[in-house]
Amino acid sequence: MKNIFKNIVVVLIFVGCSNSDYIKDAPLGYVFIFEGGNQNRVIKNNKTIIDSGVVDFKFNKDYIVFSVDTTFSNKQNKEVLLYYIHDIKKDHLYRNMNMKEFKKIIKKNSLDDLDITN
Repeated sequence: MKNIFKNIVVVLIFVGCSNSDYIKDAPLGYVFIFEGGNQNRVIKNNKTIIDSGVVDFKFNKDYIVFSVDTTFSNKQNKEVLLYYIHDIKKDHLYRNMNMKEFKKIIKKNSLDDLDITN
């Protein structure tokens, strides 16, 4: 089922998307789909986690981080984005954090390489 879903997404990308569109697989079944504008989304195990508005993401073997713009503005102000951190080892998703909360967890866990606020 997972392969069928990925194949459908790949076909859709080649049929109607620009060169800037891409799909990135991440740990724990996460897939980041960037189609430009506000049509960027997060899927986990073939279920939509974030339908649109994904701005940025990074991951390593222990954490996945991403940010979401809920205002759908043309220019993203990183101070008003919502931030998510998935702790892979604990399988826990911290969600809907503001920038201050996000930076606190980044600092506490020495995750400077995953800081997407810069």
